[in-house]
Parts: sequence; C-alpha cells; structure tokens
Amino acid sequence: MLKVGDILYAKRKVDLQLTIDKTYTIVYTRNDLKFSVVGSKWDEADICILDDEGTNWWFGQIGSSECWTGWFYSEKEWKRNKNLEDLGI
Repeated sequence: MLKVGDILYAKRKVDLQLTIDKTYTIVYTRNDLKFSVVGSKWDEADICILDDEGTNWWFGQIGSSECWTGWFYSEKEWKRNKNLEDLGI
C-alpha cells in the first residue's frame, strides 16, 4: 500500500497536467486522519498527487476504481524498466 512521500512516475501525458516519466510525490492519502471519515464511502486508502499545475488528483489503491496503476509506475517499476531499456532488453 502506498503512503505519503512515495514517488510515482507518470505513464500517460494529460494535456498540461501530467508529464510522462516525471516524478510525482504522494502528498495525501484518504487514510490520513484529516481525510478519513469513519463509515464514509470514501474511507479508503486513496492517494493524492499534485499535478504540474499544483492541483490535487486522487487515485484509488490497487483493487479500487480508477487505480493509480493505470496512470503511473511505482518508483521501483520505473527504475527496473529504465535499467532494462539501458541494457537493450
């Protein structure tokens, strides 16, 4: 499960809001005390990044709708892919 401070790399460009291969840091999760509401339908561990314009974007964790994996690589996955690309694999 991702947490505040984790790094993600964008997979897809979205106009001027997300840039491919740019890093985005998780700034909030819905399971943070200030966002969690007991019994709320939003009581999930969603994550939030700031886009290129500084706007909050929320994504679900794995198993949730609009999961972050459709938009981003984890830092570990991005580094692995980069190393394989550098090796010509």
